Amino acid sequence: MNCPKCGAKNKGKSEQCGACGILFIKWLIAQHKRDEKKIRKKSAAPRRWSVRAWVAVALAVGIGAGLWAGHRSGGETAAVEQEKAFVSLSEVPLGSILADAEALGERYGASISERHLRGFVLQGMDSFAVPVLREEAKRAGKAPAVEDISQTVYKEFKRTPYRCVLEGKIGYYTYLGKELEPASECWAIGTEGRIENKLMVVYYFWERLQWVPEKGRWALFTKPQERLLYRAFIDRLFDARAEADDLKEAKRMFSEAGGDSRRLQNALATAFRTRARRAGAEYRLGHL
Repeated sequence: MNCPKCGAKNKGKSEQCGACGILFIKWLIAQHKRDEKKIRKKSAAPRRWSVRAWVAVALAVGIGAGLWAGHRSGGETAAVEQEKAFVSLSEVPLGSILADAEALGERYGASISERHLRGFVLQGMDSFAVPVLREEAKRAGKAPAVEDISQTVYKEFKRTPYRCVLEGKIGYYTYLGKELEPASECWAIGTEGRIENKLMVVYYFWERLQWVPEKGRWALFTKPQERLLYRAFIDRLFDARAEADDLKEAKRMFSEAGGDSRRLQNALATAFRTRARRAGAEYRLGHL
């Protein structure tokens, strides 16, 4: 991929430019803020458009922060939830991380503040998503029932992606409203990419939903199920091994920084990448 700032070529999953040293996530957040100011001046367009644009760019450079598709039958859009994430960043406690960063930074002549970790925090907050919950449910042997279908069937019903049995009759719907609460069962159409023999293969399926009273809608999981599955995800992904990998990468970056203050800062932030992501994820878990 090419660096969005200087245009230099980098490896596909790089998080930092090897030429100019910027962290892609930090640069994109700053770009998002600049674009947002321009949009406010040019028109009265709602703010969520700029958030969607930022997410699209982030996904294009392969950064984990972004919006994942999920079954939604009402309520706030993913874009509005993403906007809330920016507002909530300042509420995520980072005191212990910054204290440890200060101690490590003294050894290398570098220092960081909360703003250097915000991109990673946002990645952690954004990790709560339907595909994440689905994968953890599979690992636990508690995945929702699935009926595999062909691509032809998928194309036939993708405009009416919900199938419900109401009063003994099967119907197909564009959304799941309150009028479908009495249905005996509801399913949502979906797709999933799986790697097979080093190739991406797309599968199509109907996935069974459940009526969730606390949400007032049909959904894949109840609130307690979401909390348990997300907790399993956090503990599995943001673990001590990931932290050790961060420190290993940070040491390499420190050795290559050559006294450059910006690259030293980036290296120090990288050392606490997983901990910042976990802090963001823990904050999100606590507010489900």
